[in-house]
Amino acid sequence: GAEFLDRYVAPLAAHPSISSRLHVDSRVTHVSRQQHDVLRSGGRDEAPFVLRVEGPDGPRDVLARAVIDATGTYQTPNWIGAHGIPAIGEQVAA
Repeated sequence: GAEFLDRYVAPLAAHPSISSRLHVDSRVTHVSRQQHDVLRSGGRDEAPFVLRVEGPDGPRDVLARAVIDATGTYQTPNWIGAHGIPAIGEQVAA
């Protein structure tokens, strides 16, 4: 992992077209589509993503054309229940 970080991730993050848009010390807490919810889905594919970002200056919303979902690592595992929510009893058993 350290070699991958040193040889690929760090140089990529330092590239001028990326570094100016890179937000460190921030965590995306929610992802949705602009002007859409569970009751409105028409045109959802064309709507930009809305990211709720928690950072050093507090929460803010950011619009994005694409999102790479890199969740589910050992520090923030995905729920085993269906629909992206915990299975009944999962949180108690954790």
